[in-house]
Amino acid sequence: MNKETYTDIWKNLSSKNVNHLTEDKNNLTYLSWGNAWGLLMEEYPEATYMFYENTVEADGSLTVNCSVTIDGACRTMWLPVMDFRNKALLTPTSKDVSDSKMRCLVKCLAMFGLGHYIYAGLNAPRSTSPVKGGTAPQALESLSTGEPFVSPSVDVVPCGANKGKSYDEVYGLSLEQIEKHISYFAPRTSKTPEQEEHLSNLKKYRLSVATARISNGVLA
Repeated sequence: MNKETYTDIWKNLSSKNVNHLTEDKNNLTYLSWGNAWGLLMEEYPEATYMFYENTVEADGSLTVNCSVTIDGACRTMWLPVMDFRNKALLTPTSKDVSDSKMRCLVKCLAMFGLGHYIYAGLNAPRSTSPVKGGTAPQALESLSTGEPFVSPSVDVVPCGANKGKSYDEVYGLSLEQIEKHISYFAPRTSKTPEQEEHLSNLKKYRLSVATARISNGVLA
């Protein structure tokens, strides 16, 4: 039997609607590690995961690291050890570390497509119809920083010539254009609150675009 490619795995897992398994806490939508892993086992029972040594950051906080391997395809992910407000803990307990590892595992599964639409701020997988009367759930955390993900079709540019337009409308899947605008705003020492918000959104949107390009075969 031939092994599935990254694209095959993404198309399979990203099409799964997990809304019936999520729960809301503090206005954020969660998919528990137990439900996420159970779904993965239904599709890929030979899949494995591994946690690596924690990274001690300059401020004394910790970052956990893990990888998931599915049919020979491997992805890695990291996550700061945070409190319920998604703020890094400087003196985490062993339970804080344990909880963050399992959250990191769910993030890693999202990199393969499982529950990714939640992180992208959507209310259903792109391949299925949105839930009628539903509202787009807020992402638990971005795929790299732990901050809420920007939704490309919902969030709008807060300043400049494109003010009021969605990030999807302005940037599409152009990483080059996103990088150009990040490079323009980032070095500026004096920014308005709107410009600060725009820069933050650009960095988050860059991640969602990169993930979308991977799923579409644009990136390796």
